[in-house]
Amino acid sequence: MKIVPVFYKYPFVYIFCFFAAGIFSYYFHPIWQIIEISAALSILSLLIYLNFKKQLQYLYFLFIGLTFFCIGALTLNRFYDQNFEPLEKSKSSNVILRIDEFQQKEQWSKGVAQVCKTAENGSLTPTRKKILFFAQTQNNIHVNDVLFVSTSLSPILNKNNPGDFDMKLYWEGKGVREMCFFQNDDFKYLDKLESSWFERFMNSLSSNFSKALENHLSGTELAIAKALVLGDKSLLDGETRNSFTATGAMHVLAVSGLHIGLILQLFLEFAKLFSKYISRKSAILTIVVILWIYALLTGFSPSVIRAVFMFSVLTVSQLFGKNYNAMNNLFFTAFILLLFQPMFLFDIGFQLSYLAMVGIFLFNQTVTNWFTFKNKIANYIWQGTAVGFAAQFMTAPLTLYYFHQFPNYFALANIGLMAFSGAILGLGIALFIIEFIPILNAIVAFLLFLSVYLMFQFIVWVEHLPGVVAYGFDFPFGISVIITLCFYFIVINPPFKTKVWIASFGVLIASLSIVVFQRYENLQTNHICFFNNNQLVITIKKKSQIVCLYDCPKEKLDKVKMVISPYLKCYPGDVIYYSIYKKNTKIDLGKLHFELKKNDVGRTFKSENFEKTIIYSNKANLNKSLDYLFMPWIECKNTLSEGAKIFKFEN
Repeated sequence: MKIVPVFYKYPFVYIFCFFAAGIFSYYFHPIWQIIEISAALSILSLLIYLNFKKQLQYLYFLFIGLTFFCIGALTLNRFYDQNFEPLEKSKSSNVILRIDEFQQKEQWSKGVAQVCKTAENGSLTPTRKKILFFAQTQNNIHVNDVLFVSTSLSPILNKNNPGDFDMKLYWEGKGVREMCFFQNDDFKYLDKLESSWFERFMNSLSSNFSKALENHLSGTELAIAKALVLGDKSLLDGETRNSFTATGAMHVLAVSGLHIGLILQLFLEFAKLFSKYISRKSAILTIVVILWIYALLTGFSPSVIRAVFMFSVLTVSQLFGKNYNAMNNLFFTAFILLLFQPMFLFDIGFQLSYLAMVGIFLFNQTVTNWFTFKNKIANYIWQGTAVGFAAQFMTAPLTLYYFHQFPNYFALANIGLMAFSGAILGLGIALFIIEFIPILNAIVAFLLFLSVYLMFQFIVWVEHLPGVVAYGFDFPFGISVIITLCFYFIVINPPFKTKVWIASFGVLIASLSIVVFQRYENLQTNHICFFNNNQLVITIKKKSQIVCLYDCPKEKLDKVKMVISPYLKCYPGDVIYYSIYKKNTKIDLGKLHFELKKNDVGRTFKSENFEKTIIYSNKANLNKSLDYLFMPWIECKNTLSEGAKIFKFEN
């Protein structure tokens, strides 16, 4: 009897959960689709037979759940049918590509293109098939260029090295499953497709806004301002990115819910100045239109679409809805987005942004009530900090799971971000509006420069505090879900006064103990790791000491560091690098001695109690008595193409 009223109060919370479960199950087990449809039809028949009696409310609920479970599976099935063709590994082909996205870099530039087909009249028509490409070229490539490319297409696969990002799932979410490489001699220009008048107008507007920033800023300040105001991160260098990442502030450099929320608040406050001339309803509808224009200016990325759609629905429904429920409307937006793009469910940004909003809706008032200050400034700072804590309660477990690290001073960093982000966005928008007014634009530009400079200096100061980042977290996904649910039940229930609170606290302590113990194991472990990489890369870890051996010239050390960078987040330590290119090597770690020798088939790696032969040639004559590992380009049972191999050894 209790389920039905709750369902009617928060229908889209339940609908979203069942719908998402259907997408998740079909992605990993497509056979479930048949079982789900059969179960749903069986229950529907049962309900009709029993004439919908009142005592069958639980069955109604179950039927609704299974129905949306099936719809979720069918939605993902439709997405695959529309966007993907069967994969053929490493096939040579001549393809015609229309460039959709392109990022120019010094060596290998990256982009996304649509495959075009030739019609009977000779015209080119883009298909649904998209390809990720890497181009090594000095020629300029632009969006909407049509290229004839001679290349080899191959599926996007994960390296499966420790701590690696799931690139296969990431690109599948964008409708891309294949990739290719080409150089100057591998392509030629065919045509350039004309953009629509609206695209040309928006590109011109975005270009003018970008020039407005370039006219007054330079260096790091320009890079940060472009990222924060326009969502353009092309000018950010590695050092700046690392500073924001280490302090838990990287989200401020990607236009997302934070920026859209701040812009919404800025325009709402600005509209209050003209309350005599414009109604609240008209002001809010105008602001929503402005938010969508801003989304177009910043590239209409999935994170921006998600944030603008979410805030538009929440704001408009609050204005017009008699029975406004923020949580229900939040999950309504998530359901609609997944209905059109089901792979968003596996997008980290989607998961974190919605969890953050859930945390704010559930916990913000409770956390705010922990402290009260008579001073208005102190109270304002605490309220902003409380929002950060509320969001962090729900996002921290998932952040640890994905990124294997935790910024210990995230609360301190968020105080600085709260103080500067709104000012930077407001001043950036003001600069766009008054760019044509000589003296006033210089004043606003100076204030913008000062705000960006002070924010970055604050971030750098936080970055250099002791123990800024804790590394080594590596635990199952289920543990992150359990911790998140425990936070929920602990915060919404009175401390020590309910069985639910006590049980949740006990489960939380047990889960955190598992996380801490696993981290301790990662810090103290002794192992040898052979990486999935085109050049042989091996790490020998003895507690906090790590020796990295790589079979390529020292000039390629930067690429080796990129390979083991994710590994170091799971297994942190002090690294020493040795090039073993064209030579034999002996390594001593205390009482442990390791030797790496060249042989006729590749390399032999051995110590007192461990020996592996790494095979470089797929034509090698093998001795069955030896233990082999095969380089990634060799397809067999123990190939490294399936992922890194880790072997533990005693101290």
